[in-house]
Amino acid sequence: MLKTGYRFLCFLLFFLFAVQTGRAQMQNNVKWSFSMEQNGQEAVLTFKARIVKGYHIYSQFTPPGGPASTVFEFEKSSLYTLDGKVSEGKPHVEYDDVFGVDVWSFGEDAVFRQKIKLNTDKSFKIEGRIDYQVCDDKACIYADTAFVFNIKGSTGAAVPDLAPVGRDSAPTQVDTASVAPLTTAGSPPPPGKVPEPSGDVSHLEPGCGDGTGTEVADKSYWGIFIAGMIGGLLALLTPCVFPMIPLTVSFFTKRSPTRSKGIANALIYSVSIILIYVILGFLVT
Repeated sequence: MLKTGYRFLCFLLFFLFAVQTGRAQMQNNVKWSFSMEQNGQEAVLTFKARIVKGYHIYSQFTPPGGPASTVFEFEKSSLYTLDGKVSEGKPHVEYDDVFGVDVWSFGEDAVFRQKIKLNTDKSFKIEGRIDYQVCDDKACIYADTAFVFNIKGSTGAAVPDLAPVGRDSAPTQVDTASVAPLTTAGSPPPPGKVPEPSGDVSHLEPGCGDGTGTEVADKSYWGIFIAGMIGGLLALLTPCVFPMIPLTVSFFTKRSPTRSKGIANALIYSVSIILIYVILGFLVT
């Protein structure tokens, strides 16, 4: 019993490590770099993705029904205002039989830009996150990269022009001279070359993208823990679980040669369940 449980636990940990390693390797196929041009009370933030050959990410404006699009999230602040939406270079457009729509994607290089207006003369940071999906011809995986831009104010201590933070990239400057013409939301590529995205926004949540949506407060760790405990206790009352309780107790109490052996087996059984759910839950979240 002890050897079997130990082997099973080792196999599970090895499997989870292999899955996490594969996920990290796929994320590393997209390297993000950030740069900024600041002129008085205005600035332009540039995000450049360098994608390994054979992989691709998707446009922000992929029509509804297609794969997950790239999304830029900026932390709300009264210190600055987003001037329009994030613009992007010309995507590759190809009809996909699986999704049944034209899929907009970027391979090798993708450049995005966001104009902002500064509402203060003080130095501050602009923080946010990029959510995207990186795919090859076999598989896809969701990934995210955080970014931080340091805005230099006309008053107060000076800060570096840029201090990006990316989980899967090192900060480098973008060569703006090689950037392709940009496409902004509501202004797709010229007709005839790239299909225009659908104007139907009925599938979007109210306030999506305009800064007027309702912001949900973060749950506390204790609230999540208590909710999980209550959910677990309620799960014990289900017809599939409740009858197994006396069977499980009987297995460890009546089939063990000694009381100490039964307690040891029960602890191994319980700890194994805890580790399995904690590790799987940690990887998922």
